[in-house]
Amino acid sequence: MTFLRALAGVLFVVALPVAIILTVVRVAFNEQAVYQYSIDTFDAPGVTGFSRGQLLQAAVEIRHYLNSSDPVLRVLVSDASGQRVPLFKTREVEHMADVKTLLQRVYLLQSVALGFVLAYVVAAFGWAREGSIRQLARAVAWSASLTAALVVALGAALAVGFDRLFTEFHVLAFSNNLWELDPARDHLVQIFPQEFWYQATLGIGVVSVAVALALLGLSAFYLGRTRPRHAMIAATEEEQPLGEAMPVRESAAEPAGDGPVAAPGPPDDLASPALSTEEADQREAAELPGPTQAEAPPVEEPVAEEPAPAPPDVLPEAPAAEDAAVPSVDAVEPPAEGAAAEGDEEHEEHPGDETPHDAREATVVNQPESDDTATG
Repeated sequence: MTFLRALAGVLFVVALPVAIILTVVRVAFNEQAVYQYSIDTFDAPGVTGFSRGQLLQAAVEIRHYLNSSDPVLRVLVSDASGQRVPLFKTREVEHMADVKTLLQRVYLLQSVALGFVLAYVVAAFGWAREGSIRQLARAVAWSASLTAALVVALGAALAVGFDRLFTEFHVLAFSNNLWELDPARDHLVQIFPQEFWYQATLGIGVVSVAVALALLGLSAFYLGRTRPRHAMIAATEEEQPLGEAMPVRESAAEPAGDGPVAAPGPPDDLASPALSTEEADQREAAELPGPTQAEAPPVEEPVAEEPAPAPPDVLPEAPAAEDAAVPSVDAVEPPAEGAAAEGDEEHEEHPGDETPHDAREATVVNQPESDDTATG
């Protein structure tokens, strides 16, 4: 099926130039204004000796003959004496029969090419898909460009050597030399001289190029108008895999209800700074310093710093005790000198001890009182 569609596309590109050029040729041969142009421009009445009205009527009969099944062209005109005489001689009539055969082949080829072009267009719209219509527009653009290029090349060749090309065409198109007529006495070439065929060929080329350029412009307009929507659809189809992968990347960073997600995450340089529960446990088990990136350190309120302990030489005053616990001065016996010296040595040996010297002394002093109280 794909091969047939490709073959049909190639045939369409080839058939459209043929259809355009041969359609213009067919219209020219069936347009009465073309015959009238030749009769008036090249003074056919003065050259042939027949009135303009008779020559215009002869042109109508020629057109009818070329499109009919009549085997022989019979055109009668009135001469100067009023007698009805044939306008064309036998050689001219036989040549017109050859022209008719050639034109019928041209018309058949034109019908086939035009029919194929129309069928291809109908099939493209029958599929009713934007892709097929855009493909048709591209094929028309290519074919129209080919048509314009061919006609321009032919026009350049005609401008350089039309006489030679005109002769070569008759040699290839006809199998006899009946086309070699005398302009001095043959009415056919007097009504339609060689200059007329040169201008007619140029006119056919100009009209063909105009049609091709019009088709090219329409195709380019359609392709340009439908390009944004077509490009947007293509871009959406290209980005669809990325859109499907995005939820997987986002869900990899979210912890699941039953446990950590086993799906592979993004690369390290693109990963989120948050750590999963399993990674946090592993970091704590490995005794890694510092908090994890997922857990922010708690904000602690500023605590007033305690005053540093006074040096040993300057002793702070002992805190005041309750009245019930403070013994009388008379009951406190002064410590022995050896005990005081012992305490001083102990204090010097332990400079980091936070208990003040007076507090120790108070403890020593209070101990006997507790013993006295118990004894009493």
